[in-house]
Amino acid sequence: MWIFNPPTGLIVVANDAALHAYGYTRTELLTRRVQDLCQPRDPNEGLMTTLHVKASFWAGTVTQRRKDGAAFDADMAMIETGSAAHPAIMVIANPIPMAKRRTPESGKHEPWEDGARRTRRFQAV
Repeated sequence: MWIFNPPTGLIVVANDAALHAYGYTRTELLTRRVQDLCQPRDPNEGLMTTLHVKASFWAGTVTQRRKDGAAFDADMAMIETGSAAHPAIMVIANPIPMAKRRTPESGKHEPWEDGARRTRRFQAV
C-alpha cells in the first residue's frame, strides 16, 4: 500500500509490503513519483490512465516497474482518501504470482483471487 499526492504524483506514504514489491528503501520510494512505478509500455495503459479519471475508486490490473527495471503485473485498487485541501490517493497493489501472470498465449489471468473484481482495465466505480 502506498499513498500519493495527485497534483504532484509524489508518493507520500508507503508500507513495508510496497517497499518489498518495488525494491526501494522507504527514503528512496518517498522521493519517487507515480510515473516512476509505471511500466512505460503497459499493455493495459496502466496507472497513468487513472490520473485522468474523475471517480473515487478504481480497480484493475497494471504492469508496474521495480527499482531494478524489472516489470511485474499487479492487481491494483486506488481509493481517494484526501480532501480538496489535501488530495491523496491510496494505492493497494497486489503483485500477481508468476504462475498467474498474463502470458502472450492466454492474454489473461484471474485478478483478485477472491473474485471481488475481474477486470483487466481500470474502471471508475
